Amino acid sequence: SLEFGVWLRRTWRAHPADFEMTLAYYAGFGTPLITAHWWASEHAPFTRGHVAPDPVYSELLEQAMFSSGETQTTAFRALAARMNETANKIPLCLRSETVAWRDDLVDMTPSQLQSQENVMAGIETFELRG
Repeated sequence: SLEFGVWLRRTWRAHPADFEMTLAYYAGFGTPLITAHWWASEHAPFTRGHVAPDPVYSELLEQAMFSSGETQTTAFRALAARMNETANKIPLCLRSETVAWRDDLVDMTPSQLQSQENVMAGIETFELRG
């Protein structure tokens, strides 16, 4: 586990980045197209240290951004497929706190209000099984 400032420097400031793997939370706000920009380093300067430019991805992103209806749906699906093909960044989940848990070993229900600042919210209600 790294000190937060060291993690920030090695992940977002170093060019090239200085890590083998990291886990981060990207907020999509009102549309998934917001977070799709984080896979296009020309749109997200903070990812330039570890996301190689991909002209195909960037073109698909443009198509998804400036179309509508079924055309946008098709473009967004192609964008997601390209993201999976080239993934040096892999979307794991919608929340950074809990990637997975073994429900055969732990009885838990994550809080609906869980946030990055309070990872262990509700831990007092979790129970070990077995």
